[in-house]
Amino acid sequence: MLTTLARETSWQIRIYLRDRVAVFFTFAFPMLLLFFWSRQEENPLAITALVAGLALAMAGYAGLAMGMAAAREGGVLKRIRSTPLPLITHISARLLAAGVVGVLAVGLTLGVGGVALGL
Repeated sequence: MLTTLARETSWQIRIYLRDRVAVFFTFAFPMLLLFFWSRQEENPLAITALVAGLALAMAGYAGLAMGMAAAREGGVLKRIRSTPLPLITHISARLLAAGVVGVLAVGLTLGVGGVALGL
């Protein structure tokens, strides 16, 4: 069961990384906001934390909300129910993939904020 979940999670991460719009809004857009807002505000630490939270929210929104809606609309969830893969494993893998991508986005944001803004 765990190997199935691990494999499905890796596939969900690959699917997520193939979506260019989701990758842009999860990784690149927060970096743009970080550099724009850091020039406007006096406290770069607060801005870095705010943008890290935004990156995590974008990863969750693009990975879960939009991904599940698109899968349901495209009939993917119905097709998955007809396979031996349990639906709960598929949904758990989507949750784990969104968590992994979110942690990567937060790490990237905090790393770039720390190095570029001198935190």
